[in-house]
Amino acid sequence: MSHIPFLSLSSTDEFAKVTTVLEESVEYPVCAVILCLWNNILGPHIEYVWMTEGSKHMDYGCTKFICKNTISSSDQSSTGVHTKFLVLPDRGILVTSSIFCADIGSGNTVYGFSLVFPYSDLQWYLPLHEFCCIQMEALVTKLRVLLRKDHKTTIGKFQVYLCKHLEALKSLKLAQLPEKLDIKDTAYSSGQEKQFDAELMERALISHLQTSGCTIVVGSNVDEVNRMLKTLALFLSPRDRRCSRLAVEKNPYLYHPDIFLQGFINNETCQFIVSNFMKEMMTGRYPTTLVDLCSLEVRQMPPCHEHLKRRHDVLQHEMKCMWIEKSNALFLILSAFQQVHTNETLVHNFQKEIFLLQPTRGVRESYIEQFTRLIDRKAFALIKYLETESQFGRNGVKTKTIKKELDLTLEGNWKIVLARAERMRSGIYSIAYSNTAQFNDQHVIDEFDTF
Repeated sequence: MSHIPFLSLSSTDEFAKVTTVLEESVEYPVCAVILCLWNNILGPHIEYVWMTEGSKHMDYGCTKFICKNTISSSDQSSTGVHTKFLVLPDRGILVTSSIFCADIGSGNTVYGFSLVFPYSDLQWYLPLHEFCCIQMEALVTKLRVLLRKDHKTTIGKFQVYLCKHLEALKSLKLAQLPEKLDIKDTAYSSGQEKQFDAELMERALISHLQTSGCTIVVGSNVDEVNRMLKTLALFLSPRDRRCSRLAVEKNPYLYHPDIFLQGFINNETCQFIVSNFMKEMMTGRYPTTLVDLCSLEVRQMPPCHEHLKRRHDVLQHEMKCMWIEKSNALFLILSAFQQVHTNETLVHNFQKEIFLLQPTRGVRESYIEQFTRLIDRKAFALIKYLETESQFGRNGVKTKTIKKELDLTLEGNWKIVLARAERMRSGIYSIAYSNTAQFNDQHVIDEFDTF
């Protein structure tokens, strides 16, 4: 695969030399992926373009326009990643760009990494914008390492990681959970009270709430798995449901981090082995719940503040392996999951009361909405309490006193409300456990300066 740095924007022939069509990309929701850079003398330049099969919106002129409108001389060198989102109905496209700096040996260079979507997918894309930006930041981190190591061989190696992200978007395009759910398709509909074991359902919902709504469901029957997914999705926001997907039996998708709900089939024709995807699970923003309908087990990853530390270690390990070109062997597989804290009353009372209500006229739906609002109000009160007591993280807090005053003395209730508070205000978990070090992706980027 050829690689031509500093491509002139005036040549369509040279443009063709740095363009490749991705194989088996007909169902990818993007039109193209563009990597460009800024040269202080010649201005914006196309570094490489990945096109999808059958793309109708992309040509040389459109690519040139995107390149000129994503990076400019005003983009300063920094270690951060800046995002731009362009809606261009006249050209029939949407553009999400990550602007970043990379050291390619001759100094820091400003790059622009852009995903181009059809304008007709605007309503589908908007709920996924945050997910897409998070995934692009992870790709940028890998791209920085590859560019710094040897920018001449970057394109071929980076394409492997890029295709994984495009596969995640494809799965959300083809198997996305609907924003509005019918309670008849869940375990709370009339006649479905015994669809799942009562204890399993209660533990699954407890852990689902304690891990900020990130859950994978594994089972032998696709209908049973999807019913469990739709049941748990009732406790997600409509936007989070759009970032969730159903299980499919034919051509199943792989696990992808930061998708809230995912289903997998484990039978004679399809096998899902959790240990094969432990690294991906440990790189997600939030811990994950595993609901196994075959063994009737529910397990969860460590709480958020511990998960962030492990996430940092795994990302750091992965980047170092990329740098020294060694296989990325995983560690801590067996200790990644733990038992669910079921010492709580919120979900237990909810499970008893909802089946006492009429299954018609939207009564149960209203009760579920009221339950989620109750957790939201408790989480909001907890946020204000923690921020006030800690002076926005500057001081330590006594969680024992907070639990008592907010009626969260049971560990299960405390973890449910705290996980919801973390979704509302990132970093609250670390304030509550203020003796635990806080980490973020920037530490991984800075780590490369020590190589």
